Amino acid sequence: MKRFIVLGLVLVLVASMVFAGGGKDKAAGGGVIQFATWQWGEAGFADFYRFANKEFEAQNPGWTAEEVHYPYADYWNKMLADVSAGSPPDIFMGNITRIGAYTAMGAGMQEA
Repeated sequence: MKRFIVLGLVLVLVASMVFAGGGKDKAAGGGVIQFATWQWGEAGFADFYRFANKEFEAQNPGWTAEEVHYPYADYWNKMLADVSAGSPPDIFMGNITRIGAYTAMGAGMQEA
């Protein structure tokens, strides 16, 4: 039960990030939203995220949720490199101990 509550909260977080300014092509009323997590390769998590992506796309015509998968062993270094280069995915799974470093580099600070 706790797992589904956590996954539900993740879905709410993903949706709120999307509506708070994610996406690359708002003027055209659609675009691609990149969602990065190491969990695309994990049974259960991947199934949930794919379900959430399909629901998002069904409720938001013109938008596509793109899976961005990096294995866990490479994930944090890849996210740090993407954020520091100014090209992070629109949504990525984070870790509370890493949030300060990412926000200091401007992640999550894009204009809507």
